Amino acid sequence: MPDLTHLYWNAGLLLLAAIAIFVGLIVARVLRNRFSDSGTTAPFTLQDLRELRASGQISDREYETMRAAIVGSVRRPADPPARPAAPGDRPSVPGEPPESQDPSAESR
Repeated sequence: MPDLTHLYWNAGLLLLAAIAIFVGLIVARVLRNRFSDSGTTAPFTLQDLRELRASGQISDREYETMRAAIVGSVRRPADPPARPAAPGDRPSVPGEPPESQDPSAESR
């Protein structure tokens, strides 16, 4: 009768490898879903919120809070701040022509 010990060990290792692959696929799917960009869309539209408020399912306060969250998630960031003034820069005065950027203009 042949020794089946090697066969059992090989079957066990094969089973462990299959389980490890299965668990790895599940973990990969969970991580992909958690960090995907598909979560950037709002769960409600502003129209949905208006309808929920009109039907009495949410209060006016809840409506305003959720509306602000939706509007805030859609807004683009503001323009970058203007460069800080260098020493010696004069602030521009409305109605006055801008100063020349030519460095030789100062020596005249």
